[in-house]
Amino acid sequence: MKKIEELSKVKGDAFDYYTEGVNADLFEKIFIVDDVLDNIRREDTYFLIGEKGSGKTAYSVYISRQNDSPTDSSIVLVQNTFYQKFINMKKQRMLDLSEMKDVWITLLYLVLAERLKLLYSNTFIGGLKTKGLTKSIAEFYSNAFKPELVNAFEFIDNASASINEMIKAGVFSFGNEIENKQQKKYVEQSYQISLMKIRDGFEKAFDEFSLSKPYILFVDGVDARPSEIESSLYFDCISALANAVLEINTTVLAGKKIKIMPLMRPDVMYHLSIHNMNQKLRENSVLLT
Repeated sequence: MKKIEELSKVKGDAFDYYTEGVNADLFEKIFIVDDVLDNIRREDTYFLIGEKGSGKTAYSVYISRQNDSPTDSSIVLVQNTFYQKFINMKKQRMLDLSEMKDVWITLLYLVLAERLKLLYSNTFIGGLKTKGLTKSIAEFYSNAFKPELVNAFEFIDNASASINEMIKAGVFSFGNEIENKQQKKYVEQSYQISLMKIRDGFEKAFDEFSLSKPYILFVDGVDARPSEIESSLYFDCISALANAVLEINTTVLAGKKIKIMPLMRPDVMYHLSIHNMNQKLRENSVLLT
């Protein structure tokens, strides 16, 4: 019989088992899997929905930690400080809900590109545009970029500078004579136009991707609204995220074996401004009970 101090202590937050250095073997012993895993991995399920404590994070951690899993995956955490950055951008840039969705799309593209680069560092998954995109991100962050949403804001907020790095790296195909004119143009144009140009660059790169097995980027921490953030602003932010996920998964990433999957509480999901909400919940979601 073991002494109490010799017993393994179970973490209260499943995300701790995703962090480097935390005992993953213990997590696999205490977490019981079922056929929900198959539903999560389905190509047309985009949201993992469940009440707090229902196991949303646990399922995402389990899938992400399995070396022999039929699906590759990783988790990006939406931290409290992220919302304030997003809301500040909304106020400064005078973004409407549609434009907030465009910001989310580009943020998710940036994190997704970095995660895939880390996961497949020894594998050729793209062509010249993919290499150019990787190079431009590295140059912008002086090769010290960490693929988290808060850090990604710098790349998005400084849209003109980001585009110029993408031009230099060959993501966009311009002649040398045109290139200088294009760079000057991007400094002068509106933020919204610059944002769409960055998005276009990512989509051209993703078009080259060909993965050997499916990949899921889980987005966790979405339903934890900081007390200092107004409810209406918070739901605008999350509605934009949900609509961005639907657009990305059903267009650019469709058929690429790649999807983005937020973890959501039911009450948060029902507050969101999404077209045909009931249909999305029935056909494109996994509900944990």
